Amino acid sequence: MELLTKELVQELLAKDQTPSLSLYMPTHRTHPDNLQDEIHFNTLVKQMEESLMQKYDTPHH
Repeated sequence: MELLTKELVQELLAKDQTPSLSLYMPTHRTHPDNLQDEIHFNTLVKQMEESLMQKYDTPHH
């Protein structure tokens, strides 16, 4: 996993591509609570995809 550095954030912000999305969610540090984090993440990604599909006619890759 790549660390989120100041330089990486600046690089991402410099790109002007539409649509751009950010996903923020709370996570759990300990087991077994952290097992639900991946499920929650995947649910949020699906919701974002559905939202994009409603707004745009074709998916953007």
